[in-house]
Amino acid sequence: MLERSGFEDSIAEHERSCILHALELTGGKKIQAAELLGITRKRLWLKMKHLGIEL
Repeated sequence: MLERSGFEDSIAEHERSCILHALELTGGKKIQAAELLGITRKRLWLKMKHLGIEL
């Protein structure tokens, strides 16, 4: 398995922060958070799974 670079870690942390903020603004409503982020609900779910975000 390839190691992630510092740049990739920075991107992942930024994505995590944005997702958590969107979820906070929408009261945890994933569909609304996805719309706020400009991504599909499925993409949000996949990113949350990849980043270890659980609700």
